[in-house]
Amino acid sequence: MLAFGIVYLQNHLGLEPCPMCIVQRYALIGVIVWCLLGIGSNAPVRTFAMTWLIAITSAFGAFVAARQSGFSGTHPRWCLAAAIFTA
Repeated sequence: MLAFGIVYLQNHLGLEPCPMCIVQRYALIGVIVWCLLGIGSNAPVRTFAMTWLIAITSAFGAFVAARQSGFSGTHPRWCLAAAIFTA
């Protein structure tokens, strides 16, 4: 989905992402990085730390997504998702 948003919607259609969409991308990239860093560890402390970092980062991304949708399913007018789903 991240690649679809960047390559197709942004580069092909010329739609610019809103600031909250960009923050959601950063949260997703953070989760990916934490997962990759935690893959090769057999140490319980590192696994525990990576688990909490993944949980905190994904909770932050979920909060941004909920705030972006206005907690009620409506998108702000300036949002990329609003341009897609209300067209």
